[in-house]
Amino acid sequence: MAVTFQSVQTAGITSNSVVVTKPTSTAEGDLLVASFWYKDSGRMVTPPSGWILEESGGSNQEGAVYTKTAGVSEPANYTWSVDGASVAMDGSITRITGQASTSPVYVTTSDTADVTGSTGSLTYTYTGMALTPANSTSNLLLFFNFLKSSSTVGSPSASGYAIENDDPTWTERFEDTIGAADNIVAMATAVRSEQTSTGVFSATSTLHSNGAVGFAVAVLVVEDVNITVSPAVIEATATINAPAVAGGANVTPAVIEAIATIQAPTVTTEDSKITNMDKNSVSSITNLDKS
Repeated sequence: MAVTFQSVQTAGITSNSVVVTKPTSTAEGDLLVASFWYKDSGRMVTPPSGWILEESGGSNQEGAVYTKTAGVSEPANYTWSVDGASVAMDGSITRITGQASTSPVYVTTSDTADVTGSTGSLTYTYTGMALTPANSTSNLLLFFNFLKSSSTVGSPSASGYAIENDDPTWTERFEDTIGAADNIVAMATAVRSEQTSTGVFSATSTLHSNGAVGFAVAVLVVEDVNITVSPAVIEATATINAPAVAGGANVTPAVIEAIATIQAPTVTTEDSKITNMDKNSVSSITNLDKS
């Protein structure tokens, strides 16, 4: 089952809490990936219950990515909050299906990047960001891009998402302007099947004269790879005609039937080193250069 982007909900506000609506059609077992950003640093962040912090960072702005597997019953919305006074903040929740049931998410974060230059477009690279899947099937990449303008002249904008190796086609899913129109949070996704390292992530920003400060988080969601032996039980049937008996006697039944059942064999996948002991396997993933 291919790992697939389904939908996303976002919310931006100047406050000390942001409420994000649950993505449409969320069902039990779906993977929820949330981003939370605020224009400050050193605040105490309180996420909603049940969410796992995957990565966080930033300078004079802080961003983080959280994940959660949807349960049988989920609330209508989720709230992230910070202590202290109101501040520009943004939250998003992305719904994903088809992810592996074990260790589906691998995350890498960038160092803060200063995006400087005159007004216009400039491509900037987030060094230290690379992800290597050990799965040659479909993998979903999410690239969260947090940009804070160096002044209130205007908001930078994000585009031109790319990775260094085997760059796939990217689709921007949202770009939110927050606060005094000098900050953005954006996210793009791409499907990539290569088993090689992504190399570094980069993006293009449309700058204003004073530049911007960037911070990014990349997420790799791996596909649920099921190997099934079907049928799980092999059945063999043999029939033998009853022997003839002299003297006109009847032998019942006229045909003797024997049925034998054999459990399907264990299947081992060499590439992922997973033994199929119960006729179903889920591939594992190794992130060799998570930084």
